[in-house]
Amino acid sequence: AGHLPMSVANIDSLMGQVAAGKLKAIATTGAKRAPGLPDVPTFVEAGFPDLVVTSWSLWAVPAGTPAGIKDKLRLGTEKALQAPDVIESMKAGGFEPERWGEVIRAAGIQPQ
Repeated sequence: AGHLPMSVANIDSLMGQVAAGKLKAIATTGAKRAPGLPDVPTFVEAGFPDLVVTSWSLWAVPAGTPAGIKDKLRLGTEKALQAPDVIESMKAGGFEPERWGEVIRAAGIQPQ
């Protein structure tokens, strides 16, 4: 008694279960509503003004991976991230490629 099963996870990992009706999305942690869940409020809208969380993803390879392999992975990733079907899939999962592209360009971040 007094306990409620719930989960807090990256939106893309739960979208399939939400779409299948197995989970009910209550609120999202972004500063604005998730494109894939337009009817689900943010925590700010739900009355928690300080609850905004942004998630980052990391792609990593083992230390010592040859530069040629890292270059192939980077170029392949860049190509994939420009593919319309990949972009749409990312948006459906709650990612905002345009927004983060703008942030990266504005900050002058370069791949290493």
